Amino acid sequence: MTRHAKLQSYHTDVYLYQFSYKGKLGGQIDDDDADLKGVGHTEELPYFWGQNSNEPIDPDDEKTRHRLLTLWTNFVKYLNPTPEEDDFLFNVTWEKVAPNKLVYINLNTTFEMQENPKKYLEWEKIIDVYAIPPLITY
Repeated sequence: MTRHAKLQSYHTDVYLYQFSYKGKLGGQIDDDDADLKGVGHTEELPYFWGQNSNEPIDPDDEKTRHRLLTLWTNFVKYLNPTPEEDDFLFNVTWEKVAPNKLVYINLNTTFEMQENPKKYLEWEKIIDVYAIPPLITY
């Protein structure tokens, strides 16, 4: 995903994110027996589309939901998720990925810009050595 974001950034604006908010609406529950830590893949989706129960939404989850919807609607309206400073969005400016600057926003209880997602730059060196065409598969 990071490699695609980097390559795509040569041609268009790319905004990369990591959803790290651990809320009840996401569906994952920490289980000591299963050793579950962090936030699961696609756990942000209920924050966009709602929940499947009539239970009241946790107030922090509702705030996070509203923040995510604000980012995405800003992107649709302005082609920029943070077109101006906004206290509700922690006054963060979501920077674009550039081929020489792999940045992403970490969406958690606060929002902050970070670099080198999942230590991609270290992995890229390996990919560049071993994943150069022609690739031989069996």
